[in-house]
Amino acid sequence: MPTVRPAIKSAFFLAFLSALAAAYFLNTPLPLFLTRLEQISLAAFVLWSAGGWGTRIFTKESPFTPLEAFLFAEVLGLGALSGGMILLGVFHAWVPTGAWGLLIAGIGLSGPFLKNVKRLFSMASEIWFLPSDLLWPGAAVLTGGFFSLPLALAPITYYDSLVYHLALPAAYVQAQRWVALPHLVYSAFPQTLEMLWTLALLVGDDTVANLIAWSMSFLLLAAVIAYAKRFLDISVGWVAAALLALMPAFLLLSSGGYVDVGLTLFSFMALYAACVWVAHRSASMLAGAGLFAGWAIGVKYTGALPALLTGIFIATRLYRQPHAFKDLLLFCGSVLLTAGPWLIKNIVYVGNPVFPFFHSWGIQELNPWLHQAAAGYFAGITEYYSRSFWELPRVLWEAAVNGIGFGRGIDVLGDFGWVPLLGLPPALWLCRRLPGMVKLLLIFCAVYFVPWALSHPVLRFLFPIAPLLALLAAYAWVHGLRPQPAWVRWASRGFLTSFLLSGLFLSFYVMNFLSPFAVAAGLESRDAYLKRKLDYYGAAFFVNTQTPPESYVYVFGDQRGYYYQRKIWISPVFSKNLLIEWANASATPAELRRKIQEEGITHMVVNRLEFERLKTYPYARFNAQGQRNWDRLLERLVSLYRDRACEVYAL
Repeated sequence: MPTVRPAIKSAFFLAFLSALAAAYFLNTPLPLFLTRLEQISLAAFVLWSAGGWGTRIFTKESPFTPLEAFLFAEVLGLGALSGGMILLGVFHAWVPTGAWGLLIAGIGLSGPFLKNVKRLFSMASEIWFLPSDLLWPGAAVLTGGFFSLPLALAPITYYDSLVYHLALPAAYVQAQRWVALPHLVYSAFPQTLEMLWTLALLVGDDTVANLIAWSMSFLLLAAVIAYAKRFLDISVGWVAAALLALMPAFLLLSSGGYVDVGLTLFSFMALYAACVWVAHRSASMLAGAGLFAGWAIGVKYTGALPALLTGIFIATRLYRQPHAFKDLLLFCGSVLLTAGPWLIKNIVYVGNPVFPFFHSWGIQELNPWLHQAAAGYFAGITEYYSRSFWELPRVLWEAAVNGIGFGRGIDVLGDFGWVPLLGLPPALWLCRRLPGMVKLLLIFCAVYFVPWALSHPVLRFLFPIAPLLALLAAYAWVHGLRPQPAWVRWASRGFLTSFLLSGLFLSFYVMNFLSPFAVAAGLESRDAYLKRKLDYYGAAFFVNTQTPPESYVYVFGDQRGYYYQRKIWISPVFSKNLLIEWANASATPAELRRKIQEEGITHMVVNRLEFERLKTYPYARFNAQGQRNWDRLLERLVSLYRDRACEVYAL
């Protein structure tokens, strides 16, 4: 054979393998999954940009390990991207160009961040290769990631996300700026994470938003490990991360458009920064604690409680210290910097900075309908009843053994798997000594628990202290139960194993209902999956593809507005349903039709199944005259589409 250089041989062989792979994968399902690589790459691009923005916030003197520097940069950067989106909305720049400009600016600032990532990978042996006693916790964290990833790659179907977590960003993208949505009381809630979902929709789709949320859950697990390594020990960190990673509520809420894991991440990072500040007393750490606390408030109003507790902790450490007032002012100012935009937005749109709280106050003339909607909202949540102070032990017990009793509807996603976090901390009694940090976590959890339990307790709203409970449970396991005699250790392992297996069963149960695996792998199309899982998606798909782009659609009997790509008017249960009021007040069906057309409405989607479920609410009821007008109007309208749940009419 003629002599051929090895490099040429290798090139020919690689070309042969490339041709073989191309021919093979054209006939297998794998290329369908490769479509997810674009979305994964976009989410990675967002995280890269966040790291660039976040690295510039802290000074080089920050007392961080490479892992801590990475974590703080990422979480600070995600908050900064959210703030950048607020400004883009003010300047009518919610367009792909504006979003890409924000991301590329972060990439341009990412030089120090990339250097730290390189240092982090150079320490891979210390971080990723675990000693034998930590292999099981490490495997548990990987298992949680494996089971939650399909949910992140599947289209969003969670109810609250369809009503407002993703519906609001979709409306913003359509308008390219801030818009008032007076029919939707949730539009006056803080929206720190909804700004990130808006960014994801501008550069990609809701799967990118899901992947950002999923990444935030892993940032939280890494933060728990890093926190324990600094203040407790690494074994406690990995066990705590494992308990969280196998918690069904954590897995189910780590994507799907919900914001609870993001709220928990910002709340935990605020306390983390405050604890580091106690040891190093740097102004940047104190400001960072304030920024995180403000972003927690900006995710959800319930974030005010962990932010307040973090502020109280800082204030106790400043007592009788020089420059105490200045330092406390720095913290509070940082909180207002990141929480303040939502207060300003509510003043502009509804005349009340903390709406819907104190909804009878403020400038009623700005939006009287929304004030009425707030009253309906608080009346609607009476299904979650409060407890008395003497019932607190019972609430704690029930939260562990009957968590599903604290949720209704989709709220049960946050109710599964609390028993290890609530059942193991009593073993702290077996520890020979409790370090000061464990006592701090105990006090923080106890003070948070009391107002939560005395109000309308929903276990999903307990999520901000889930990492703290996991650290307490892990410390009790490592330093309280492991040193005990063998019969105690093995009995404890048996109980913990049964709890975790029950959690995995519950996770499988919910995932079987959601069935995300085929669509996540690309074996089922997005449209086919959504038509199978959402009773209104067939009608939404028809509206999106078969009606003119300028159509104005009234969605009757359904609160869910996401997936409609036309201007819509939904009918939530907590505010007046004007169509029902028009029907009740009209003398004839023709008068009712004229009132609808005067609003510019061109089409109606009527969701019969959902209306049957929601008609028990006070604002979803026809009187006798209204019911006759409504029934006769539908008989006279042109029906364009009909399925088992919905019908689309032309006006």
